[in-house]
Amino acid sequence: MKVNGVLDRIVDSEYGVILVEELDKEYVVKKEMLPDGVSEGDWLTLLVEGGEIQSVEIDLVKTESVKSKVEAQVERLRKKSKGSRFKRK
Repeated sequence: MKVNGVLDRIVDSEYGVILVEELDKEYVVKKEMLPDGVSEGDWLTLLVEGGEIQSVEIDLVKTESVKSKVEAQVERLRKKSKGSRFKRK
């Protein structure tokens, strides 16, 4: 079964922690199993069989889509902000 997950973090430069929301699972894989150039926050397409990850690919389209949504939300919040309520005197 193919599912999407996000690379949450890399632990001790050896393991990658992948969160898969639709299965409500967290997978820990050796860094060698991750595609070259992957970084924290990147979305991945996983082939899962029998509860084990068989292959991992970067989903560039979803990664860019999510990053642009987050950037747009941050920009909206910055425009909305009126500065700190705690002014120095």
